[in-house]
Amino acid sequence: MKSVLLAALLFLSVNAFANGQSDDDLVKEAVADTSGKMKDPKAREALINHDAGAKRANEGVVNVVGTKGADELYGISAEIIPLLFKEGQTPEEAMAMLKKAQGNPAEFLKSLPPDVQKKIRDLAGKTGGGGSTAIKP
Repeated sequence: MKSVLLAALLFLSVNAFANGQSDDDLVKEAVADTSGKMKDPKAREALINHDAGAKRANEGVVNVVGTKGADELYGISAEIIPLLFKEGQTPEEAMAMLKKAQGNPAEFLKSLPPDVQKKIRDLAGKTGGGGSTAIKP
């Protein structure tokens, strides 16, 4: 669970914002861009190869869920990101929510829609606790 949040935070932090748009438009665009990159293995790989922070975060993700589980984890993260950015919510407020969620992942899990909760539980069940027992290639 914590890995989902960390991955989401990482990919949000590495997105560049365009100039000349309202803050709300920038947030919507960044959320859509981030979600798209998380779902697209090629776009994600390009980002990981280009950014040392993204590479470290991805290594952590793979350590927790294995390489096969990484795509699933990033897909779940892509679903969570828009939930963090409700209409009019600032990036700072979303980051504060992530920080709070990292401190109490179980409570954050309860706040997610039931289908997302199920996906997280299913992935956690497949990993057997992560690390060396994670689903591997």
